[in-house]
Amino acid sequence: MNRFCLSLENEDLGVTPIENIFINHYLPRAPGDFVKVYLLGLKYCFNSSSSISNRVIAKTLDLLESDVVKAWTYWEDQNIIRIEHQDQGENLIHFLNIKEVVLNKSSSLSNKKPNTADKIISSRKNKKIKDMHEVIEKMYGRPLSTSEILLYQQWMEDYSFTPELIVLMLEDCFNRGRKEMAYIKQVALNWFNAGVKTLKDAEKYMLSHKEKWEKYFKVMSFLGFKRPPTQKEEEIMDKWFDQLKLDLEVILEACGETAAISQPNFRYVDKIITDWHNKGLTTLDKIKAESTIAPKKYKRTPKKSTSKLDLDHNYDMDNLEKKLLKRNRGDLGD
Repeated sequence: MNRFCLSLENEDLGVTPIENIFINHYLPRAPGDFVKVYLLGLKYCFNSSSSISNRVIAKTLDLLESDVVKAWTYWEDQNIIRIEHQDQGENLIHFLNIKEVVLNKSSSLSNKKPNTADKIISSRKNKKIKDMHEVIEKMYGRPLSTSEILLYQQWMEDYSFTPELIVLMLEDCFNRGRKEMAYIKQVALNWFNAGVKTLKDAEKYMLSHKEKWEKYFKVMSFLGFKRPPTQKEEEIMDKWFDQLKLDLEVILEACGETAAISQPNFRYVDKIITDWHNKGLTTLDKIKAESTIAPKKYKRTPKKSTSKLDLDHNYDMDNLEKKLLKRNRGDLGD
């Protein structure tokens, strides 16, 4: 009688097979942290015979242990793993062959899922969900599409968002002039990753980001833009504020250099800021001191005084804050 095992001294040289059906149909709509837990568990499934605790997995992936538990629950609900609870609190996690789960309807974990029409009909029977749809339709000024209704349903199932929370999140996006679906999906994922589950969580999260948005609007107004920043512009400003750790006064000083060109743009400002940062000019005093030593690379032309920021735009931050912190949501049914 023979027993067989694969001898591999260096784990990095091993291979973990991932089914294409997982990549194509499960990965795109799953939370990123949950995907990391699944893939690490799959690697252990093929390359380790020892027990691995959720605490070790959480430490390895830089997650909370509670997030690891949520991930296992999520994948079990997706019917691609089975958790077998054993003695002494140990779990045996079965990674199922997804093709077999999909094709073999007799599998014990294959639950019949309602079709699209059934999901919509079922959701409309819930008064809070029905009221949510009506409120969002008023916000858009049109009926919701089937894909939008299913997306909100998915947020309630996968992210544990309440109808009130979804409306508040959409109001937050709309008040910043952002209605594109790709942006809204990213905001929903950000809220989920930040642990936003209740209106109180949302209030705290939005207040923590209020200062960032005020900086955005000041930069946009200084450059003469009467619109919200695009996603790419947000990424560039995040680089200035978060990655380079620059103060607003330094950013506005760089924006002032756009007086030398006819059409201000973020790439021009980013080039100036990056050049300053590489030279160690990270404060307004250092920048002014440098300008007295070396001639300016960008000659300014006379322009309207910018000593006072032109904040005459469509974003009333005080009004926005009051609206976002309004707890008594009379527009949704109890």
